[in-house]
Amino acid sequence: MNLHLPSTKLLFLTTITVFLIYIPASAFAADDRFLNCSRLISCGDVQNIGYPFWGWSRPEYCGFPGFELSCSDDHLLVIRIMDLSYQVIRIDNQSQSLTVARLDYLENLCPNLLFNTTLNTTLFSFSSDKEDVRLYYNCSLPTSAANVGLPFEFRCDINGTDDLLGYFMMGLTPDVVSAVLGSCENSVIIPANRSLLINQSSDNLVNVLRAGFGLTWSANNTWCQHCEAIGGRCGFNNTSTCFCENQICDQMVNESIPKGIYLLFLLLSLLEKF
Repeated sequence: MNLHLPSTKLLFLTTITVFLIYIPASAFAADDRFLNCSRLISCGDVQNIGYPFWGWSRPEYCGFPGFELSCSDDHLLVIRIMDLSYQVIRIDNQSQSLTVARLDYLENLCPNLLFNTTLNTTLFSFSSDKEDVRLYYNCSLPTSAANVGLPFEFRCDINGTDDLLGYFMMGLTPDVVSAVLGSCENSVIIPANRSLLINQSSDNLVNVLRAGFGLTWSANNTWCQHCEAIGGRCGFNNTSTCFCENQICDQMVNESIPKGIYLLFLLLSLLEKF
């Protein structure tokens, strides 16, 4: 009786044995998180948004902390940054950038509450075309201030107080003007796109603020590219995580599976088709 196996079968059985030793049974289980993180967010004019963003149709573990999105009833995509809400106008994953506009300044220059624009600088930074707009509220200036060359004015009805006088300036405020406007009760700094600040009128300023300003983000995207390159879906579960249909690439990312074994798995998967 011939006890010798053909060399091809022996190689196949040896490969399978080694493969099963290294790969736990859980690696073959279907992972619902892969399916959930394959879903993309679409809201209004912003379509097909994935990692690092989450929310709405994507569970929290599919994105990075600080990148939650929601879709308002009027189909505005919204993100909250440092307790302020912004409309998301555009997202570009390739350049890791987005354009946002403050919700409280979409219609006019007179929100009920006044807050400066601040960022979580660990996650976001302003784009290079950012220009600060300074708005001064409830200003009662002396007559002599007319000789200073005051900036453009606007009027507001805030919290039931009619016809409050305000001023706005782009860029740096000259010291002499800043001293005069120091008598205003409140001031706010809002970023804008420098290239749009051409016609300095209050009506145009509303349009400029509605058009938004640019941000860039940082959310371990280099790691995510590695995950997606081996067929995974990026996520976050106390740390950056890679979800796969069978979890094998997740273990490969964490280097618990030797790359050679992973390649053998891919080879065997191809052989099954023949």
